[in-house]
Amino acid sequence: MVVGPAQIAIMRPNGVLPPARTINGAQTMPIPAPETEVVSQWKVACDGGEAALGHPRVWLTIPHESGFVECGYCDKKFVHESFAEKAK
Repeated sequence: MVVGPAQIAIMRPNGVLPPARTINGAQTMPIPAPETEVVSQWKVACDGGEAALGHPRVWLTIPHESGFVECGYCDKKFVHESFAEKAK
């Protein structure tokens, strides 16, 4: 795979590009998150699951304005329970 300089900065540790909405100025269709979890806390941890196949644990804060946050490594979407109906 050939990637440009702008893409290298956003490449995941496993060498796969995340689902991008804009690459080299070209607009692409957004794709749904691979996994969505409804949570009751505003601060959540994500380690990618799958034991050794996961990623470093990161702590994510869900903004009160949007009610969701996506992990920068695995794109898992965490939705606060107060926004669960809006996210469907």
